[in-house]
Amino acid sequence: MSTKKRGRRPNKNRKSKLFYINALIIALSVILIAVLIKIFVFDKTETTKNIPQNNHKNTQIQTEQDEHSKYEEKTKELEIEYVDDEKPTNTNNQKTKNQTDDIDYAKDIKQALERSNILNDEPKKDENKTKSLDKNTKQKEPETIKKESIQKTEKKPEIKKEENKKQEKIEIKDKLTPIKESKKDEISNVKNPIIAIIIDDVTTKEQVEKIQNIGFPVTMAFMPPTSGHKDSAKIAINFTSHMVHLPLEASNRSNEESNTLHVGDSIETIENRIKQIREWYPNTKYINNHTGSKFTEDEASMDRLIQILKKYNFIFIDSRTTPKTVAKKYTQKYGFRYIARNIFLDNYQTKQTVSEQLKQAVKIAKKTGAAIAIGHPHKITLQTLKESKELLNGVNVVLVDKI
Repeated sequence: MSTKKRGRRPNKNRKSKLFYINALIIALSVILIAVLIKIFVFDKTETTKNIPQNNHKNTQIQTEQDEHSKYEEKTKELEIEYVDDEKPTNTNNQKTKNQTDDIDYAKDIKQALERSNILNDEPKKDENKTKSLDKNTKQKEPETIKKESIQKTEKKPEIKKEENKKQEKIEIKDKLTPIKESKKDEISNVKNPIIAIIIDDVTTKEQVEKIQNIGFPVTMAFMPPTSGHKDSAKIAINFTSHMVHLPLEASNRSNEESNTLHVGDSIETIENRIKQIREWYPNTKYINNHTGSKFTEDEASMDRLIQILKKYNFIFIDSRTTPKTVAKKYTQKYGFRYIARNIFLDNYQTKQTVSEQLKQAVKIAKKTGAAIAIGHPHKITLQTLKESKELLNGVNVVLVDKI
C-alpha cells in the first residue's frame, strides 16, 4: 500500500507545475499579442489620422502662396516693375537723401557745441594751473624760478600752436552757424510750393469715384481702351483735366497691355497709335508712360515718340521707370520743358510707406518749388491719401497742368 501512494504523488505535482507553467506562458503570450496589436494597429491609425491634418496645412500654405503669386502678377500689371534710382523709404532700415543730410547737419551742430564746450572749459583749466603755479612759486627758491622761466621761454612755440588751434576751432564754429541760416533761407525763398499727385491705371467709374472722394485735386491718368477695359476713354471725357497712361515696352514683358509700343517700332506704327489715342482723348494735354523701362532707355524709340507726340499736341511726362531714361534729352530736343515724377507713392503697399513717400514729395516741393508724386488706384493708396491732408500743410496741391 505504501508503494502505491508514493508513486501517485509525483504525478500530481508534475501536472500542477505544468498547469502553472502553461498558464504563465498563455498570459505572457496574451500580453505580447496585446502590445503588438497596440504598436501595429492603433499607432498606425493615429498616424493616418494625423496625415490628413498635415496635408490640410500644406494645402493652406499652397493656396496662400498661389494667392501671393497672383497678387504679384496683378501688381506687375499695375506697373510695379519700377527700377527706381531713389528707392522708396522703408522706415526700419532705409534712409533718404534728405534724412542723411539732416543727420550730417545735426552732427555738425553737435560737433560745434562740443567744440564750444572745450573752448569754455580750457580757460578754467588755465586758471587752475595759474593758481597752482602761484602757490608753487612762493614755496620754491629763486634759482628754481629762473630755471622754470627758461623752460617756459623754450616752450613758447608750443603755446603758439595751441593758440592757433583755438583760433581754428573758433573759425570752424563761426562757419557752422551760417549753415542753418542758409538752409532756412533756401526753404523760405520758395514761395507757395506746389505738388501734383497723379493716379495711374484708371479704368473704371468706381476708381474715379474713390479718387474724387480724396478731398483734394488729383490728376487721373487713364489707360487706353482694350478688351479688358473698353470704357476708359468714355469715362475720361467727363473730366476737363486728365491724362493718358501710354503703355511702353518694359524690360520684363510679362502681363503686357495690348497695343504696347515696342523698341524698334517704326515711326508709322507709333504715329498710328498716337493718332488713335488723340481721337479717343480729344481734350487731353498730358501723357505719361505705363511701364516702359526698356523703351524710355532707347534713343531712337524716344526720338520717334516725342516727335509724334509734338505733332498731335501731347506733352510727355516721364514716369521714370528706369534711371537710364533718355526722355529729358528728346523732350528738350523738340522744344518741351522736361517734366518728370519725383516720388512713387506705393511701390510698397502699406499705409506707413505711402505716407512716408508723401512726406518726401512735400519736402522736395518745399525745396525746389514743385513736385510730382505718382500712385495707383489701390485701396490702401487712396485711403492713405484721404487721411493725409495734414501732411500736405505748407504746400498747394494742384492738378498736373499747373506744374
